[in-house]
Amino acid sequence: MNPLTKLPGNTSIADYIADAVTDREEACSLLHFDFDNFKPFNDTYGFRQGDRALLLFAENLRQTFSGTDYFVGHIGGDDFFVGSVGADPEEVSRLAYEARHQFARDVESFYDREARERGSIAARGRDGKLRNYPLLTCSAAMLVIEPGRRLSDLETVLTAFAELKKRAKDEGG
Repeated sequence: MNPLTKLPGNTSIADYIADAVTDREEACSLLHFDFDNFKPFNDTYGFRQGDRALLLFAENLRQTFSGTDYFVGHIGGDDFFVGSVGADPEEVSRLAYEARHQFARDVESFYDREARERGSIAARGRDGKLRNYPLLTCSAAMLVIEPGRRLSDLETVLTAFAELKKRAKDEGG
């Protein structure tokens, strides 16, 4: 379990993926969520506010992906996971969209009035230069494995996720 969010952590997530992608006759949907602009938010508002944002998103995922069809986990930091075996991939995609947009609306209240009005904060990037960063949002990568098409190795799934996550970030979510 992740100590902050109390969601299943990396070992449980890896076990879920390994089981989900082998020996199944149902569609399998795997989602990887990653916050956009979390470091500048954390640097500006502090780790406590950053932890509140993580807890907000964890609760959002619990509510959005409720029921036995879904497995919700916290990879670590600002990375989260949702898996489903048997749920309609279109519905899973719709719920992911809903979760992302609900988070963007809810997390706005974590900013001061001026930042909300501007729609951004000024913070230093990893290069040390001051720049404007949009308010927190979340990108999602979704991997669907169709019935009858199974993967036998976890590394293939993780590689696909890394590529999808990069595309999601590059395409604005």
